[in-house]
Amino acid sequence: MLVYGMLFLILIAAYAISSLRESRRLHLALMIFCLISMALVAGIRATNIGTDGRAYFDIFHAYESDFGAKCNVERGYCAFNKALASLGFTFPWVFLLESCFLYFCIGYFIYTIIDNEFWCFAVFLVYVTQLFFTALNLSRQYIAISLALLAFTLLAKRLYISSTIFLLLGTTVHKSTWIIVLLPFVYYLTRFKKPFAVGAIIAYFASFVVRIKGVQPIFVPFISAMPRYSHYLNNNPDFEANASLRYSLVVNLIPNALFLFSVLILLWSEGKRLTHGRWENRLAKQVTTERRDVFAPVSKFSLDRIFHRISGDSSCDQSQPQGLNLTRYAIAGALIYVLAINSLSAVRILIRLADYFIFFLIALSTYAFSRIKGRTRTILQILLLVGYSVLCFYLIIVKGHNEVIPFHVNTGRWSPSWWPL
Repeated sequence: MLVYGMLFLILIAAYAISSLRESRRLHLALMIFCLISMALVAGIRATNIGTDGRAYFDIFHAYESDFGAKCNVERGYCAFNKALASLGFTFPWVFLLESCFLYFCIGYFIYTIIDNEFWCFAVFLVYVTQLFFTALNLSRQYIAISLALLAFTLLAKRLYISSTIFLLLGTTVHKSTWIIVLLPFVYYLTRFKKPFAVGAIIAYFASFVVRIKGVQPIFVPFISAMPRYSHYLNNNPDFEANASLRYSLVVNLIPNALFLFSVLILLWSEGKRLTHGRWENRLAKQVTTERRDVFAPVSKFSLDRIFHRISGDSSCDQSQPQGLNLTRYAIAGALIYVLAINSLSAVRILIRLADYFIFFLIALSTYAFSRIKGRTRTILQILLLVGYSVLCFYLIIVKGHNEVIPFHVNTGRWSPSWWPL
């Protein structure tokens, strides 16, 4: 617990310093320092941190003993372990490399999508929203989430082919990555402002109805069609995890309030028009008609035109930067996130799908706070961080979620087989 506390203090200090100084370079340095600290803590953890650590060790150990060993999970994750084992690395490197990649992708997403004055604030939210602790448990899924974040970020920069490649790569690590195809679909719907608003309100209240009635009729056929996950069907504690409706409402209160607050602030501040902000103008400078996707074939075929026609961006105000409207982009992802946590919180295996979209709620909150000036913004940010911190302390420390307490360092052999010492 001491390690987590020290990391918490580092994030507080970084957020406080960044709030007092407006230097972009300083904000970048602080964000990088915080992300490296989080990656190192996560990367040196022992296999008894989280519930799935031993399973990951067994997968890697099988390849250490036999490069032709069978692997019962997705091929991408098997290939990752096989490559490390064949290069002589030991198991501790699996967690370290996974963590470094995850926090690099988180940093790239924040750097690209969020304005620099909120970088440390966003990193702090990654910690207190329990993303940091969940990643200590769901290691394989968070590799897929890392690739999804790259796909999201490249999509925002109009590098559509690269984005698609990373999406497909993510599905080879964890099949749940396919859930992110909802993002461009919902983003497309946001172009129809009034119908989308009405549909979003209906879906929002319907998500609570689904939570009350239960998702078993949908969940049972889903599991039956995928025998690999049948143990969730037969294990009642997992199938009805956090089944108390009161518990779900309390846990989901802050993200729901944050989502509603952010949307209302954006609507009021822009006269009901979701327009581009300063962060989007900065992104637009990187997105020019001369910029070509490194994975794109040299031909007249343009995925840009197809995507813009589908998304409706070609009809946007010509005074706005080319590319995605990041506000709509964030609203689409945050809406998916709150609908998921509201409706699926009783089923552990399904609620994990929401983790792909929580980053958009974080981005959306920064867009809303950018419309608030002075001391009011600082007070609201502190209240949000305190609320999430209290909830995080209760769930992780008191309730023992993700089984990450106490923290242990991996004391196994770190040196690769080819290392002379």
